[in-house]
Amino acid sequence: MGSETDVLITAIGLTVVAYLCGSVPSGLWYGLIIHGKDVRDFGSRKTGATNVLRVFGKAAAFAVIALDASKAIISVGLARYVLPDDAWVHVLAALAAVVGHTWPVFARFRGGRGVLVAAFSILVLDPEVFLVALTVFIAVAWWSKYVSLASLVSAIDVPTMFALRLFENPDYPLPYLAFGLVAGFFVIATHRDNIGRIRAGREAKLGERVPTTSQG
Repeated sequence: MGSETDVLITAIGLTVVAYLCGSVPSGLWYGLIIHGKDVRDFGSRKTGATNVLRVFGKAAAFAVIALDASKAIISVGLARYVLPDDAWVHVLAALAAVVGHTWPVFARFRGGRGVLVAAFSILVLDPEVFLVALTVFIAVAWWSKYVSLASLVSAIDVPTMFALRLFENPDYPLPYLAFGLVAGFFVIATHRDNIGRIRAGREAKLGERVPTTSQG
């Protein structure tokens, strides 16, 4: 019983660490430190790499991608290192990092949409699923010029791939499918406004910049 209690306490600790790690607002801090501006005042008013790209450009976006990816890799990687055989804890850490990125305690709970953090969590969980999802994401983004549409397609694509992996191998971790379903629903829910703009033809396309000189 003591060992079960230890595992529970460790799992809670890993989840809290993952949330705090996910809460590091890379896009917000980059904009404030490098450009003296809050990225949430422009564009989609989110802190993620897509809005950073539109507001501050490619160099800023690449930096934020690297920083946000590291949040996921550290969170899930630490969980796998500490409790290597507990897939549910790995998934819990991944979800906590996504939640932290979306509602960061260090940025008054106004963050991004969680797509990139979810994606790099998948990289740690199953690199093959990540590579397929990344290929689909790039193809849809290139074809449509909508990053949001690529994210929505990935939200459906990823749980489908996890389900296929489980179907092919009954020993495949069920928690990974659970993560795919929950994360997919989460991404779709955080893109509700994007869906409306896509339907109305008002969604910003890949490469479009947002003016920052006339806003506060």
